[in-house]
Amino acid sequence: MPDARALEIGPPPDPVSGIYAARCKHTQVGDLETTAEATVLVDSDTGVVGLAGVQGLFMPVAQDGTPGIGALYFRRVKIAQGSQVVVKGARAVAIVACDTFTIDGTIDVSAAESNAGPGGYGGGAGGANGGGQAAGGKTAPAAGTTKNCPSHCSAGGGGGGHGGKGGAGGGGTYENATKTVVWSGIGGAGGDSIVDPTLRPLVGGGGGAGGTSVPDAAPTAPSAPGSGGGGGGAVLLAAGGSIVIGSKGGITAGGGGGGLTLSGGGSGGGAGGAILLMAAVVTLQPGAFLAANGGGGGAGDCT
Repeated sequence: MPDARALEIGPPPDPVSGIYAARCKHTQVGDLETTAEATVLVDSDTGVVGLAGVQGLFMPVAQDGTPGIGALYFRRVKIAQGSQVVVKGARAVAIVACDTFTIDGTIDVSAAESNAGPGGYGGGAGGANGGGQAAGGKTAPAAGTTKNCPSHCSAGGGGGGHGGKGGAGGGGTYENATKTVVWSGIGGAGGDSIVDPTLRPLVGGGGGAGGTSVPDAAPTAPSAPGSGGGGGGAVLLAAGGSIVIGSKGGITAGGGGGGLTLSGGGSGGGAGGAILLMAAVVTLQPGAFLAANGGGGGAGDCT
């Protein structure tokens, strides 16, 4: 494995630009090439690539106020049609080709339920805020009801924010057998929009807040609040030559959907992540896709 110090990733002018500037300073690396229908797992924290014979270079890069970036360098990158590269880890990921970068399959940095994508933030547990600076907020008690339950009843958790503000959770109430409202809650606030248009720093989406529940004595079924959706991950793809995304190729950085809450208010979805492409020439052929959608809110239930 080549010496990572040869890359000399430094501060000017910022970590993302430093990763791109170092793209061709070391040529003793091999290719990353997948075969059709293959799924290749990549760890952004350790640089481990689940593909035999791959000779790359891994460099962890610090980024203030974030988990940082795991940068992986290769000579050429070619993602075959029908294959996918799935990235997991706390750090955002940068995949760099010193020569050309061709994507006919899929690169996936999406969240999975409450688990964030690389560089994103996790969904909150039941009754808790989501993770990150743009976290979805937990619910609050409403004034004027005869009782405010600690978990704020059946109101919904807020969605995580990122490129845009997250959606607010819906308010909710619980009525007793005589149709008197005895508990009431205000939905959690959506997370703020925090993304700089240049995607500096490179971070993923905020986590959605967890669902909230009515006290176990009130509903006819045990209460089980769902977790909020995790935020989508953040990915930088860079090339010394060109980046070409074919008609069947694409990149996904979706947020996770909120979990189902039994006997209570639903949880907030995670925000979509971030996709940054840096090369002299970037080509998206008809049918190519870049997707960083937010996750849907979880369903609530008041049985």
